Amino acid sequence: MDHFDWHWVFWVFLPVGIIAFLLILRLFPATAPGVKRKIDYYGSLFLVCTMIPLLLAFTWAGNQYSWTSVEILGLLTASVVAFVLFIITERRVTNPVLPLYLFKNNVFSLSNAIGFLIGIGMFGAIMYMPFFIQGVMGTSAAKSGFVMMFMTLSMVVFSAITGQLVTRTGKYKKLALTGLTIMGVGMYLLTLMSTETSNVSAALHLVILGCGLGMAFPIFNLTVQNAVPHRELGVATAAIQLFRQMGGTVGVSIMGTILSTRMESRLTDGVTKDPDLAANPEIAEKWKSLKDPQILLSPEQLAAIKSQIPPEMSGLFERFIDFLREAMNYGLSGVFLMGTGVMILALLLTLFLREIPLRTTNRDPAEEEESSTSRNRSTKPQPEG
Repeated sequence: MDHFDWHWVFWVFLPVGIIAFLLILRLFPATAPGVKRKIDYYGSLFLVCTMIPLLLAFTWAGNQYSWTSVEILGLLTASVVAFVLFIITERRVTNPVLPLYLFKNNVFSLSNAIGFLIGIGMFGAIMYMPFFIQGVMGTSAAKSGFVMMFMTLSMVVFSAITGQLVTRTGKYKKLALTGLTIMGVGMYLLTLMSTETSNVSAALHLVILGCGLGMAFPIFNLTVQNAVPHRELGVATAAIQLFRQMGGTVGVSIMGTILSTRMESRLTDGVTKDPDLAANPEIAEKWKSLKDPQILLSPEQLAAIKSQIPPEMSGLFERFIDFLREAMNYGLSGVFLMGTGVMILALLLTLFLREIPLRTTNRDPAEEEESSTSRNRSTKPQPEG
């Protein structure tokens, strides 16, 4: 934010959350309680113990710790152990928190895998486009939010349009393929941006990305919900959300490693090859330590650093900032190129997704067949006697 502390990003939504809570409390319809089942506490515990170390490992790896550090390897090991215990538990309990038999359904499994990949692309764009808009292009935080808004608006509009098309036609696979293709094109266009890219061009690229995301995002919720028994509807919906969020966390971490590695490589080359910096090795070494991309996102921090530099070195400082912007552009190009590859993989997986007729009732097929048989028997003429 340009004028307030970053904590206000969270505080500003608190009144909205209170209003939403009151509306739910007042207007949300009550439902009759169903059959009580035993809660799978151990399965839930082991699932949490699988997810938290895994997400922490991918969040910290490449930032606080190296990928091969004891901390990261320990977290990954703990996640694997918890996952094995989770599988053992789910095979034994009568009411598992995530029924393993659902993964035998190829529509369910493929949809979750594709949702994982969509999460990588979606969160990658959301997390790293502001780095490009502010860090490479030099746009303010307020204008950066305005540019990002185009992606959100296009996603909402095309999500609504896609829902209407699916409702009217009953078909969804071609829409999913189209959405992922558009999303891949939008991600590829992000790789072509440079320090000369304007806010208008960035917004147009984000509109394309948002259109594809809006088409693909809701369809895989639908495919999962349509492929499982009605009694597992809640579990299936939670599963697709879980895999999408995991994809976002894992993908953003890997993208962060790509960004820092490529940026450091380009920055080191630029500083080493510059004759003025090469003639001042102490300054060059000091400025190479300023490779944190967050510096470019804070004009105040840049101004503070510049104020500590002798006036005769100000031109050299400006040149270094140009190096830093170019290095960030190079790093982000790699990030968006990875996103493009992920979207291509999601598109290929979708080709193998089996399109099944949309459900028209809450009954499962076996229940519907049994009900139909009962109705036929009741309407059959009875012999006189």
